[in-house]
Amino acid sequence: MPHPTLSPTQARQLGDTLRKRRKHLGLSQEKVALASGITLQHYSLLENGYSDGRRRSPANPSLGLITSVSRALSMDISFLVQALDEDPEPSAGDDDLTA
Repeated sequence: MPHPTLSPTQARQLGDTLRKRRKHLGLSQEKVALASGITLQHYSLLENGYSDGRRRSPANPSLGLITSVSRALSMDISFLVQALDEDPEPSAGDDDLTA
């Protein structure tokens, strides 16, 4: 059975959600990466919706990685998962990332 992956749209949504939360907290990518236990390059790719800088395939983080990053950003993991199911169009409450 093939491993389920995020669509390119979902990968971008995840990255956008992470970026907005990080900026809301005033954190650098480097600080979030360090707190998550990953490299700056890996975190940067995740925020940009990619898993590999050369192939440019959509990000497909493991549950462990999503958990680590959500903790580093003081977010409930369910907020990140919910963001993947929402309409990709920006909403009026787009700036409210206080989850």
